Amino acid sequence: MDYYGVQYLIAGNSTGFIETKIGDIEIYITDCHPSATYKGDYSVIQAGTFHIRANTDKYDFE
Repeated sequence: MDYYGVQYLIAGNSTGFIETKIGDIEIYITDCHPSATYKGDYSVIQAGTFHIRANTDKYDFE
């Protein structure tokens, strides 16, 4: 199962932010947030994609 990312809206700009990768998860600045209503300067940090293994038999899913 893939979870495509989480976003964090940070007040201010992204000056000094360094994009990085931890394992196979990238952490970077993205251009938009789907429901941002903040009126000041802001940046959106996104982390993802997460690959989650699920044992469907363990939870009795069909």
